[in-house]
Amino acid sequence: RHQAHCAVEAKLTGDACVTVKITLPPKDVHVNEELSHTATATASATATASATAIACVSVEEGKTRMGIEDVEGMGKVLSAELTTVMQEKALEEATKKALEKAMLDRDVSAKEAASTAKMQAAEKLKMEAEGAASAKAAELAEVGAKSAAEAAAKAAAEAAAKAKAQGTAGAAAGEKAAVAAGAAAEEGAQNGAESQAKDAALAKASDAAAAAAGEKATQVEEEAKAAADAAAAAADA
Repeated sequence: RHQAHCAVEAKLTGDACVTVKITLPPKDVHVNEELSHTATATASATATASATAIACVSVEEGKTRMGIEDVEGMGKVLSAELTTVMQEKALEEATKKALEKAMLDRDVSAKEAASTAKMQAAEKLKMEAEGAASAKAAELAEVGAKSAAEAAAKAAAEAAAKAKAQGTAGAAAGEKAAVAAGAAAEEGAQNGAESQAKDAALAKASDAAAAAAGEKATQVEEEAKAAADAAAAAADA
């Protein structure tokens, strides 16, 4: 009968411990890489991190948090409140520790991701630069080959024109020699050897004209062949 009116005292011992695991959301890392101020490339990477922390709070720390440091005996209600306070404080401390560690780990991960992204961007720039250089080299080679072919064709045309002019001059020289030989023959005939002088003069004129024409024809043929060979070589290049 008297027990119903007696206060029941609860005694708390040990610590309240809480384990917390925190996983941070992914963090995107973007890197712009510039090459010689003429080209840029962008690469991205993702940094993630998670961390686990444990925090424990003693009875004394719980009492301090509640402001009951001097209370010795506690009933069930006060003991339950103290237990809750100890668990809340442990949860706060564990969460803080886990968050700090996760953020630190994510910063490290972000730096690694940025380094990876930078290498990817640099490689991308390198490939683009090599492709542009190859295209430019091919363009220059094409232009050079076209210019060489045009120059060779022009040289061939000039050589042909020169050969034609020289051939015409050779023919004119032969005709002139024939006229001169005819005049000499006529003069010889007047001196008493008309028939023999005329035949000899005509034969001499014919030989001179043929020799001159043959020499010019050979020279023209050689020059035309050289020009054609140069044009063919330029076209092949």
